[in-house]
Amino acid sequence: MSNSDFDLIVVGGGLSGLAAAFYWCSQVDACAKILIIEASSRIGGSSVDHHFKVNGHAMAAPGGAQELTFPESFSSRVRSTMTTIGIDLDDLIKHTDFSHYRSRGAKNHAFCFSADQWGRDGMAFWRSGEGIDLSHAPLCSEAKSQLSKIFRGEIPWFEGLDETAKLQALQSRSCTEVLKDFGKCHPEVERFFAYWTSPSSGLPFSLHPALDAALVGYPPIGALAPDLPGPWPGLTQAGTQFFNSTSRAIYRFPDGNATIARAFLAWLRPDIFQGDGAATRLGEPIDFEKLRHAAATRRFHVNETVKTIRPTDEEKVVVETTTPEGGCATYRASAVIVATWATECEAMIPALNKAQKTTASAMGRLPIITATVAVSNWRPWEQLGISNLSWPGHPSWQRAELGFPVKIGAYSPPDSPDQPNTITAIGATTHLHDKPSIAAAMGRELLNQPHQAQKLRDELIRLLECALGPSGFDARNDIHACQVELWPNGYPCYTTSLDNRDKSLASIEDKKALARGVGRIAIAGADVTDRPFLDGALEAAYDAVSMLQNRLTRSTAL
Repeated sequence: MSNSDFDLIVVGGGLSGLAAAFYWCSQVDACAKILIIEASSRIGGSSVDHHFKVNGHAMAAPGGAQELTFPESFSSRVRSTMTTIGIDLDDLIKHTDFSHYRSRGAKNHAFCFSADQWGRDGMAFWRSGEGIDLSHAPLCSEAKSQLSKIFRGEIPWFEGLDETAKLQALQSRSCTEVLKDFGKCHPEVERFFAYWTSPSSGLPFSLHPALDAALVGYPPIGALAPDLPGPWPGLTQAGTQFFNSTSRAIYRFPDGNATIARAFLAWLRPDIFQGDGAATRLGEPIDFEKLRHAAATRRFHVNETVKTIRPTDEEKVVVETTTPEGGCATYRASAVIVATWATECEAMIPALNKAQKTTASAMGRLPIITATVAVSNWRPWEQLGISNLSWPGHPSWQRAELGFPVKIGAYSPPDSPDQPNTITAIGATTHLHDKPSIAAAMGRELLNQPHQAQKLRDELIRLLECALGPSGFDARNDIHACQVELWPNGYPCYTTSLDNRDKSLASIEDKKALARGVGRIAIAGADVTDRPFLDGALEAAYDAVSMLQNRLTRSTAL
């Protein structure tokens, strides 16, 4: 076998691509020669990490994919995979202290109203067990009254309806429609909640299915969950999987899902890291030249773009790329797994049938922005009594929070407000449009415009000054670094009970047909699982490997 011939080529070095290589080695051929091709300069896809050292304190934070959502709902296969690559989920849960900031006086949530959205700046505080204080919010008296009642649970949303009727009402509505139809909410209340769900799902309130919001617990919709056994009909696939989860929804490594990407990489290439565990590998540099070495059985090429993937008559697949130097390269493999954005498959794999290409082109992702801010102290947060804040009605940045309170290895949350900390900010730029496909496309277009990273960085700093400045925050002196990441192709889209309003969206069956690929080419990634979470990406990789293994076995038998 030459240096251009492989048993498997994986297109995409994100978590699904890394998992595909892992499953091929563990279930098909432990000695397989594998090439992973990644178009960006990083391994892990959106699982990006940021590392800082401020006043002698080492800190890590996620720059992209951040969290494990309802890890107790992971399948036995995913949990077994985590264990095999050295990720101890029980240890992560054990070392997460959700009371860390609360025990230091920062237990509440602040809402910062920015003048560019509301006419003047203002603050409101949502205090646990006390409702919301809107005395300084730039809202009319009617909106303040309604919001106060909402946060105290005093709106008779479904008055007169039995539980079955409640379920039906939620099944057919977006979150905003529940506000309108059952809360008779003032337009300023609708604006307040407009992007409430955007950071978590990529969808604004007007596009987010109310039934899933009721399950997960988004205020105020979370209080409306019907008291019926389930999973309820109409839930998304993710909602169905999460239905019986009883633990907290979110857990996070200090650097987000980058820890998991590194664990896969260390399993595939034990020679890359000096650290022998997830904790000791945090922040360790990756030698990309070593990853590319031609003698390696499992090779990684970064900054290399796949142009075309085509099957041949010789039971091989040819992959043509553009190299980092701008030249061309051609590789051959017995099988190929494409683990990148589904929209790229239409042009990349000409052999797909017409229906598959139509599906691929319709699967544009939801645009996300993230930022990590390293600060010399978090005294303003402690003074305000908050550990997280949000900007109601803001179309880009919607939420920020102090570093996640987990201790792993040398990394731990700061004991004192005088110590350095990180702030993680996130938002979705999906527009307020009645069709998700158009809303997402408009948001992607915004992020692809020139100089957007700098513009959004400046905007975030201004928003932080607006919220924290009166409590002593000085951006010029307190901020040591601010790294912004743009993700035009951020969250995978997923099927909801509202999709009948946008006929251009791909169905679950369409996605399954696309995942089957063609011949010795299969398609993986969270796009085709309809479950936009880490476990969905891993399940897609496993399915792709199993599918190709069966095809190769049948081919050999013939």
